[in-house]
Amino acid sequence: MKIFVYGTLMKGFAGHIEYLSGKEPEATGYIQARMYYLPVGYPVIILKQGYRVYGEIYDVNEETMEAIRIYEDIFEAEPMYEERILDVRTDNGVISAAVFSASKSCEKQVEAFGTHVPSGRWDEFIL
Repeated sequence: MKIFVYGTLMKGFAGHIEYLSGKEPEATGYIQARMYYLPVGYPVIILKQGYRVYGEIYDVNEETMEAIRIYEDIFEAEPMYEERILDVRTDNGVISAAVFSASKSCEKQVEAFGTHVPSGRWDEFIL
């Protein structure tokens, strides 16, 4: 299964070390979304046309995907993230991948309290 990561799961960050250690991205690309930095220290995206969020695509097994779902707290009563399958644009075409984006119930809070990351690049923003 393919997953598109754009924040703490990217190579060089703590989530990558924990869940994707030893894996190299299969591709890099972008999705149509707007990235925000939250005061708690991590990014979240809201799906929105006219914006780009850049990240990495990995091929993972179901066990790894389940661990990432737990990491992203999608099983909480009021989750911050929702898992969606989106088209990721790469240099070699479009790849469908799982993406964790803001849940509809959290979008207003993200826009109110988050800091927009205009570049859509977490690695450039945080480092």
